[in-house]
Amino acid sequence: MYIKKKKKKKKAEDIRAGRRRQESIVLELHQRLLENPQYTEVVAEGIVGKLDNQPTEHASGDEQHWERETWEHETTDESEEDSEEVERRRLLELERKISHRPGQQQLVEKRILYSAEMAPAIQNQAQQLQYGLQRRKSIDDVRALGILPKEGESVLTSKPEQTQQDHIGRRTTIVDLEVQGIVPKGYFSDAEQAIATKRRRKKSIVNDLKERLNQNPDYSMTVARGLLEKALEHNDMRQQLEQNGIMTESPNSMDHTDQYSSANPWSAIRNKLNHRLSERPSKTEMVERYLIFPSYFDNDADTARQEQKKAKKALKQKLNRKLNLKNRPSVLMLEQSGIVPYGAFNNLQQAQKAKKMRRQSISNELEDEISNRLARNELIDLNILHYNDAKENEQEPHSSVDQSQIEYQQKDISNEEAKKETTNQSQPGYRYAYKTKNLQTRQIPELVHRDVRTPLLDSEVLVPEPEINRANIKASSLAFMHVLDVLKQLHSTVLTTANYYIDEMKQKGE
Repeated sequence: MYIKKKKKKKKAEDIRAGRRRQESIVLELHQRLLENPQYTEVVAEGIVGKLDNQPTEHASGDEQHWERETWEHETTDESEEDSEEVERRRLLELERKISHRPGQQQLVEKRILYSAEMAPAIQNQAQQLQYGLQRRKSIDDVRALGILPKEGESVLTSKPEQTQQDHIGRRTTIVDLEVQGIVPKGYFSDAEQAIATKRRRKKSIVNDLKERLNQNPDYSMTVARGLLEKALEHNDMRQQLEQNGIMTESPNSMDHTDQYSSANPWSAIRNKLNHRLSERPSKTEMVERYLIFPSYFDNDADTARQEQKKAKKALKQKLNRKLNLKNRPSVLMLEQSGIVPYGAFNNLQQAQKAKKMRRQSISNELEDEISNRLARNELIDLNILHYNDAKENEQEPHSSVDQSQIEYQQKDISNEEAKKETTNQSQPGYRYAYKTKNLQTRQIPELVHRDVRTPLLDSEVLVPEPEINRANIKASSLAFMHVLDVLKQLHSTVLTTANYYIDEMKQKGE
């Protein structure tokens, strides 16, 4: 029996106005419920609907008893009829769709199916995949858009990943979902069968509850009283009506609902708060996630906040200094210092490739130079290496580079001192000056090897010329011209050696 809301409101208004008393309205509702016995079915469906949202573990002993009995003794006639009807409708719908399905030629004409050797089921997916591969972006573009993290951003993404892992670890399992009644049992193994079983179980429970309500004749009076109290539940004149004797205090359902409504929110809040307190992270986890500083636990709260502000201020100043354009190096400076290869800001891949090729070419060039270097006898013939030095190197093949460098320095110092003595002893006047200079017009490659040494000129050869007349020079030309010829020969050998190496470098460069 459906009691409309308008009628309930009208009866509540009659009680408030004092035209009728509560007992008369309750008796009237009780009589109407007895005239229409279908109200038990409506009440049973409402009770079962509320029980669906509650776990099955909290049911009382009597309810578990009659639920088990209905589960064991339920009839299968209605379920079989429902399943046959559903199967028949499904087959009819399937036949209708198959009969109206277009043919292969029509699909090809409408550009839905492509005529190819591959299977028709994967032609559309293959076409979309090819189109997507052509339009997909490179890794640099995806990183520039922020879809993929850039290099060095693993620290920034570790916190969201950890948060996501925590949420995944705390989510409910399949067993918990079935126990709490969110999904029926066996839903994840066979959803259709689980839903059909739940419907049959609900229908059997409604029928059983309807029979039990029909067996209790006093239940209609309780329903009538509860409907009337529900209509007057949110009324401010309730206390005034009770004082005037129009409405009596009911120690039944309303008191229980008031007690439950007053106690349940606090218990729910308490359980929720305890759950959140149990899942909050510890001090070490908060320090590891950079949520708080370690000094927060060593000092009091005010000192920790001040230190935290100082650290943030220092970090901000450091970042501002780094981001300032005046302090940042330019592109040319980065390339010259070797931090980035040349042309990296224009085309990074091409610059890295050129850097690798340049290293390889330099290594190959050095290997060729070492393999084609002159032998010791040839260096002695060209007066680049002295015979005495070569003999010493043969006797001491394992001499270190540092000792040879020390010997060179000592010889250079002795040569410079000898030059100074000769220049001091010489008188100023007209004389021939012979000076050896490095050839800066051509770049001679440097060969790093302990046997190869730069030609040295003994100080005894560079003797200052005496001040004599031209007649005396012509008269005594043997000793003086001999020194001049030796100097010219040394100069020519150095030039020929330098030209030889330069020509080889040019040929290899071409």
